[in-house]
Amino acid sequence: PTEPTSHWSLQTVEAGQHGYHEEMGFAKIIVIMKPILVSALVVMPSIVFCQGAEVTLLLANGHQLAGELLAVRESTLVLIVAGRTEMMKRQRGTDTVVVPGPDIQQVVIAGKSKILQSMGMGVVVGAGIGAFIGLASGDDPPGFLSFSAGEKAAMLGTLFGGAGLIIGLTVGIFKSSGEKSIEPLPGHDFSILKSVARYPRTEPEWLLRIN
Repeated sequence: PTEPTSHWSLQTVEAGQHGYHEEMGFAKIIVIMKPILVSALVVMPSIVFCQGAEVTLLLANGHQLAGELLAVRESTLVLIVAGRTEMMKRQRGTDTVVVPGPDIQQVVIAGKSKILQSMGMGVVVGAGIGAFIGLASGDDPPGFLSFSAGEKAAMLGTLFGGAGLIIGLTVGIFKSSGEKSIEPLPGHDFSILKSVARYPRTEPEWLLRIN
């Protein structure tokens, strides 16, 4: 009668140890996922909420106007700016202005760094892939070098996240752009700037009301 009790006790201990290792593995996953989630919170808004290029308009009267390029219309540019001038139409209560093409001599597009954004994306994607592979591989059989699925997810998440960081840094360097100067085409055509506007194709209703 003692053998079944001993066998039951052994199974209980093994189950307890297995549960302990799983808890430790998931605890490590939580630790490794914290910086990933922080990176995602920093990176994702810039992906989901697209932002137009920062531009400086050199005007015919010698003044300059800087802001974010919202849209490019037939012969006008729509910006969000901090100030206003008399020649421009401005919606009361906002900083959105419509600048007529004949008043613009040159458009300077500010350089934009993609390094932090690309590095953040690399860490998030790499760590996510590594954690998934670790969890999908399951627990190792008992042995000298055996790891639970959670432990492997934490280790592979760290490894792949580091690799993603390096790849993201390289991609970010090549995607970063320097300052560019654009002059209007005949007929005050600024259509070349549509690709860097916040709304390159369709303007939202609130913006269409500003003219």
